[in-house]
Amino acid sequence: MLCAALLAAVLPLRAQLAPSARQVDADTVAGIVYYTRWPAADAGARSAVRHCVAAAAGPAALASSPPPAPTLAQALAQALAQSAGLAGGGVALRTSSTLAPAALRDCDVVVIDGEWGDDAVRGVLRAFAEQPVLMVGFGAGFCSIGGSVCLQPGAQGTRFSINADALARSGLDIDPRALLLGRGKRRDAAGATEGAR
Repeated sequence: MLCAALLAAVLPLRAQLAPSARQVDADTVAGIVYYTRWPAADAGARSAVRHCVAAAAGPAALASSPPPAPTLAQALAQALAQSAGLAGGGVALRTSSTLAPAALRDCDVVVIDGEWGDDAVRGVLRAFAEQPVLMVGFGAGFCSIGGSVCLQPGAQGTRFSINADALARSGLDIDPRALLLGRGKRRDAAGATEGAR
């Protein structure tokens, strides 16, 4: 009985300490951005990397449900603030509920989150294909249709692949050290993450 009571007290605490799956995704994006270099002519014109999260609308949370996990945009804002503090740079982040290229034209990094139709994703990727914009999305299929970085969340953490052709067309360069990202955290069976042992 005492053991069950202790377990009931410790499990919520462990869940609060472990970063959410979205935080691991956001940390991965922030790390990749840290190692990304923009063309010299373009980099000098900005004081901060401008991040945009195009988030598809999801189902509304029920009033009686537990507090929702942070959105990718919220988790990314936290990760970028920590990263900017370390690098001494500024952070600019905004969200968009559309994939219209006009709504994303001032972005240096576009993270496409949620369920968007293939045609909408292809359209925005075509619009930015030769622009110095890091296009980040989920699933291996995202890179096959022209995305720059494809996040692949899984039980062992967030893996990613880089589309070298898309990067070359954009003029961006990602330092090879970015490939070391994601080795320090993993997800447990319930989707929570913990430091690798």
